[in-house]
Amino acid sequence: MTRQEICTVAKRKPLVLPSLNESHRKKPVQVNNTVRQSMKPKIIAALSGVCWSVCVALIIKDAAFWGHIAEVRWIACITGPLVGLGVYISSRWTFKKPLWLRIVWSAVSLHCAAAAYAVLLGVVAFLVPFHGATKPAGEIGVEALAFMWGITFIPLLWAAFPLSFLNHQLLRLCEKTA
Repeated sequence: MTRQEICTVAKRKPLVLPSLNESHRKKPVQVNNTVRQSMKPKIIAALSGVCWSVCVALIIKDAAFWGHIAEVRWIACITGPLVGLGVYISSRWTFKKPLWLRIVWSAVSLHCAAAAYAVLLGVVAFLVPFHGATKPAGEIGVEALAFMWGITFIPLLWAAFPLSFLNHQLLRLCEKTA
């Protein structure tokens, strides 16, 4: 060893081992901020699906008209987040398009979401017996037609169109910040 190497070795600080108390402390887990931001629109879409399905469940409460569907409507609210995520995924391409196209797509996606939720509602009614009876398998799609007819021709339900557009705008804003 040369003289210079000996001097640098002598000048090094001694190795200090952490104490037993410091080595066993748990450090908080840091969540990557980009992951959190990318999940924000998906979480809001799922929550929107829940809100929409609860609104539908409140509308179809009349058992005399809806029959077995009215009895299982709260169980079908479990499928609301799936419909919300489906609408979000199918609508992402419109977020950078002109306003008129976003308005038209929000109306189209409202009909598609209503049909998807109604079919899922029919499947739940088919799978869940109520008072010993289930819905016939051939009638699963009937609710989809009823829901689409209702949001198209019943003026009270026309309020769903601007709400659908505002929902799309909220998702667009959340994705833009992500």
